[in-house]
Amino acid sequence: MVVFNNKNYRDYMKKICRICNVILDSSNYIIVKKKYVRSICRKCKSRMAVENARKLGSLRRKYANEYARRVGRVREYPCEQCGKLCYKKCSKAFCSDQCRFLSYVNVADSCWIWTGGINRRGYGKFSLFPIKSISAHRASYILFNGEIPEGKCVCHQCDNPRCVKPAHLWIGTTQENTQDMINKGRSLHGENHLKAKITKEDVLKIRELGSKGMAQWKIGEMFNLTAGHVNNIIKKRAWQHV
Repeated sequence: MVVFNNKNYRDYMKKICRICNVILDSSNYIIVKKKYVRSICRKCKSRMAVENARKLGSLRRKYANEYARRVGRVREYPCEQCGKLCYKKCSKAFCSDQCRFLSYVNVADSCWIWTGGINRRGYGKFSLFPIKSISAHRASYILFNGEIPEGKCVCHQCDNPRCVKPAHLWIGTTQENTQDMINKGRSLHGENHLKAKITKEDVLKIRELGSKGMAQWKIGEMFNLTAGHVNNIIKKRAWQHV
């Protein structure tokens, strides 16, 4: 800072900002207490203030929360599910992720029905740290049974997409899950428990006709399928296990 007066005003305004090297003029200089002029422009000053607040804000909040809990100045609330005293981490008090998960579950003797949000396929959705959002049945397996091996699927024994009962879940590959759906007479999309329109023999026949150069729309008329479905079968995007 330098003293701001009429004598050195013009000479000082020829100087540049010490951070961004912008020439200081009447549009970007900062006057302090009508006596001093800062050697940085307004943009650099505001940028420095934001960065300092961002660095110190999280540390201050963390220290304040730890200190308040250590001296007992934070109120503990009973868990909404089990009644155990805990600190609030959201609008409701839950002592663990398991209790927060069970608050969205209708526990019964047969299946545990998920009452929270669901996706378009009918499976529940649940937020689990550090994952933002995963399927509810996968979250149930992680919370009650353990970690899921990489590349594996969590399958249902009861064929109920909304069921999250840990005893009804098992680990398998994509091929095992698909084969399980076929053995139980369900469609490949798992909707409405419909039976597949074609069999393995039909799939092999479709691929044989496609390799011979037959038009896909003609093959679709023979098996009552669309040309797109026939194309997926030939390219092995559908019925990959055959």
